[in-house]
Amino acid sequence: MLFKRMFLFSIFISNFASAGEVLTKGTVLEKDIYAFDQKEATDLMERIEELEHKERLLSLYMDLDTLSEETISAYKDGIRIRDREIKKHDELTLLQDKRIKDLEKQRKRHNVEKYVFLFIGVGLTAGSVIAYDSLKN
Repeated sequence: MLFKRMFLFSIFISNFASAGEVLTKGTVLEKDIYAFDQKEATDLMERIEELEHKERLLSLYMDLDTLSEETISAYKDGIRIRDREIKKHDELTLLQDKRIKDLEKQRKRHNVEKYVFLFIGVGLTAGSVIAYDSLKN
């Protein structure tokens, strides 16, 4: 943008610029200058505008690239956190499975104890009935 302004200033405004002067054929210039005809000046101006547009696009793409890198970094962090959480859940699942097996063993022992007490109770009852009957006779 600055180059464009300097270019316009040097061509159209400056007293030292000779680009706007019409010279006759064979005129000898007293100092070194850049002289453009109308088509060259228009082409140069279009090229400057095109380059400025590309520069703005490049800036936008660089910002977009930075944003993309930050997004990718955030996704990678999320994946690491997810993997850590999955590992924790797997460990908890293993602990729960072990706890379930222990509770299952405890339930089986409890059932065996109930049957043992049932048989002891039936045996004592039968034994006491038999003992009472033998005492009575």
